[in-house]
Amino acid sequence: MQKIEDKPMDITKNYKTQLFMDIIDRFLSMKQANGYAKHDEIEICFLAPLDFLQYLRSQEKIISKLINTSSIDYLENEKELNGYCTENIINMTIGIKGLHKESKVTSKKEDIREALSIKEQKIQQIRTIVT
Repeated sequence: MQKIEDKPMDITKNYKTQLFMDIIDRFLSMKQANGYAKHDEIEICFLAPLDFLQYLRSQEKIISKLINTSSIDYLENEKELNGYCTENIINMTIGIKGLHKESKVTSKKEDIREALSIKEQKIQQIRTIVT
């Protein structure tokens, strides 16, 4: 039989665990809604009461693995949320921001340049045929 003294601590522990799972679920939903693949790295942030931020910091490795994050920011005020896509959960705000990979941008530029070069060659061929 459990002691009455242990129950408040168990309730708090269960509450934090359930809230933690809700946060993970919400992050994954936000990631999908914003068009990020499961394997894409994102930046995330938390704006929450101090006691829960401490709990989240203790679970940082788990969060990073489950959501695939490159960085986790713990914010102090709402002004720092600029650039993040945010949602509210009870008395906290969570946010995500995707990473822009330079390699994808560079490869798209190279593809466009190749397509432009091919079209310029075709135009030159057409000019020689017309004359």
